[in-house]
Amino acid sequence: MINNSLLSEEIDLSKASIRNDKEIVLMQSAMRYKTIKNNLQLVMILNFICLVGTTFAMAFYQWFLIVLPPNDTRIWLNLLYVYDKVVEKYMSYKTYEKSQQNFCNYISNLSQQQCLHELEILESIGIFCFCCILVSLVFLSYDIIRLKHLLKAFEQQQKYESRLKGVIVYSIIIFGQSISLLVYFFTTVFLKSLKQIETHFGTSFWVNLFCCISLIIFAIYYRKSKGRILRFQIMEKLINQELAEESINQQESSEMHF
Repeated sequence: MINNSLLSEEIDLSKASIRNDKEIVLMQSAMRYKTIKNNLQLVMILNFICLVGTTFAMAFYQWFLIVLPPNDTRIWLNLLYVYDKVVEKYMSYKTYEKSQQNFCNYISNLSQQQCLHELEILESIGIFCFCCILVSLVFLSYDIIRLKHLLKAFEQQQKYESRLKGVIVYSIIIFGQSISLLVYFFTTVFLKSLKQIETHFGTSFWVNLFCCISLIIFAIYYRKSKGRILRFQIMEKLINQELAEESINQQESSEMHF
């Protein structure tokens, strides 16, 4: 009788221990799920900010400014168009080349042909940068939709590790924006005709640069978060394996007592 009572107490203790271990595992899983969900929500917020910022940078005409003496005439070079402050209208590069407002007409120490050639270089760079940023916008939009579906998938299943593959997407976004900004920056810096007049980058350039830097910083954060999630997953597997082994051992010991 005493042996049976002791045996029942041992079984109750083992069941309580298993129950506590399961509660710990469930608590860790809940914390991990919360961490993943918060990280993904932060990704969506940052992507949306970068999407709005880059769209603003593409739509806003203040990309690159040329100030012509002596009246300080302001000419804004957009990615695809030229905006002249005097006539207050947008013009394509081809139309601007044939107009009287062309800044090449006001540069005395450079030939007309050389100046027009460098204006063509600016047009080519603008088209290239527009294409790079457009590709980045497409991937940003795709990533926001992907993460939205990922958050919904958490409500149905916990097999999320195969879906956390955004490194390639981020790499393409960062590469596209970085290359477009670097190419535009170094090309305009080394243009000979622009050294004779006052020039500087406009608002949209710095907005786009800020978005690009933000994406680079968050890409590093995303990879660290992914590593932390994988460590949680490995720890959970080890705990589940230990619990399974303990339950098997307890069953064998109880059978031996009987």
